[in-house]
Amino acid sequence: MKKMFKRAAASMTAAAMAVSMTACGGSGAANATQAADASAAEGSEAAASTIDNKDIKIGVSIWSSTDVLGSQCKLIIDEAAKALGVQVQYVDQGHVSEKVTASVEQLAAAGCQGIIICNSSDTEMTSAIKTCNDNKVYLAQFFRVISQENSKDIYDLATASPYYIGAVHENEPENGEKLVQILLDKGDRNIGLIGWEQGDATWLGRWEGYKAGVEKWNAEHPDDQAKLSEPQYAGTSSEGGSKAAEALMSADPTLDALILRKEEFFPSATQAVAVADRYPQNVFAEHTHEFCELVLVWRGNGLHVLNDRPWRITRGDLFYIRAEDKHSYASVNDLVLQNIIYCPERLQLNFDWAGAIPGLFGTPWKPHWRMGSTGMAQARQVISQLEHECSRHDAQGNAMAELLFAQLALTLQRHRYATDNLAATQREALLDKLLAALAASLSRPFVLERFCEQEGGSERALRQQFRQQTGMTINHYLRQLRICHAQYLLQHTERLIGDIAMQCGFEDSNYFSVVFSREIGMSPGQWRQRSRAAA
Repeated sequence: MKKMFKRAAASMTAAAMAVSMTACGGSGAANATQAADASAAEGSEAAASTIDNKDIKIGVSIWSSTDVLGSQCKLIIDEAAKALGVQVQYVDQGHVSEKVTASVEQLAAAGCQGIIICNSSDTEMTSAIKTCNDNKVYLAQFFRVISQENSKDIYDLATASPYYIGAVHENEPENGEKLVQILLDKGDRNIGLIGWEQGDATWLGRWEGYKAGVEKWNAEHPDDQAKLSEPQYAGTSSEGGSKAAEALMSADPTLDALILRKEEFFPSATQAVAVADRYPQNVFAEHTHEFCELVLVWRGNGLHVLNDRPWRITRGDLFYIRAEDKHSYASVNDLVLQNIIYCPERLQLNFDWAGAIPGLFGTPWKPHWRMGSTGMAQARQVISQLEHECSRHDAQGNAMAELLFAQLALTLQRHRYATDNLAATQREALLDKLLAALAASLSRPFVLERFCEQEGGSERALRQQFRQQTGMTINHYLRQLRICHAQYLLQHTERLIGDIAMQCGFEDSNYFSVVFSREIGMSPGQWRQRSRAAA
């Protein structure tokens, strides 16, 4: 029986390896703690022709058999099982440690002669190996490998086990090197690094790739050196990821890129949506993600730089951020926002996501919108429910979270409006109308007294409310909006500085230069030259 299962498992893990090569973008590589005595190269047809496997049942402990990657794994394993003539039983464990342990026990109790365990950590493998030893069940590991150096006891346990037959995983060094190269090609030279679990062999392989990519770049570009931080470890929670990023920024405020991975913000490989609170949002270096996000600002103010374009943000600002976008936060003042992060490829609900979310799946992208008080109140209620369901980490919670995310997307679609659409704010509160009017007054004078006469509001009360919500006076906020717009025009157009001054509401170009220099720390001409050189 041992030889029969090892032949079946070898063929099936070889097939599974093809999934990691095609679905994950990495080169498949086998790293067996104990070499299987049957060669996967014999192929499933040869194995099926020489042994009768109909009574063999192989269990598969997997994070999800229905998400994009998991369904591909299942497809390949099912095809291998069909060719081999063996039975397969799946248990979805959501990448939750307790469920991983329970899944192995469940499959062993169900009479499986062998188990393939997917994406399990070193510590989870201890229980899995002991369970398989006790039940005389063979065990193959997929997507991860046990670290001989950092988990010696577990490695020795696997090596000594007559039932642990090996591991198949991605070429993590190659994946890491490619990811760093993308950032270097974008112009980033000071890269912060967040890891998920210290000592994890798979993570260490990815880290070796990061370091190799930076070393290769520095060897080829002696006059344009890059550096990579020591990693901050975050675990697999969004809270851990946020704290790790803040720790990196505190240690080195000059960071110009962070590598933010799904594993740091989504506790489960099946989870499609999560809520990341920023109370407050601190200064945050330029970064990209492996996921998309919606950003809704509740209070305070700050500078949000998205794909090199600065936006002065405050209460009611809404952004749709794609995975490929790079952004950062600077000059923050009591800035409170929420990030609703999501993985489009994990969404299972039959819903018109592309119709509700600008820029999704290649649809036209307009990143910046505004929300009035009515829409924000409704959105806050949905987000609160969404946050609760995201914390449950079970199949029902994931499904409910996705339903609530669809509701949120529709709520935002119903209530969002462009900054130049004053008609959209007519039914909103006076503060919302004021913020919209300011955003639409970049090139023309704004007189608060006239605005209050038209809207029937108290000038004094409105000034006080504005400062409470934004942390700025009305005049200061409007000046910041105009400076941000001027920065964009300086970098992305060939217009004369005098023309830009007029377009941004400054009647005198000399006064514009004085204000710009005071706010930015350099003249408009110097900033144009510097921003274009950095691009």
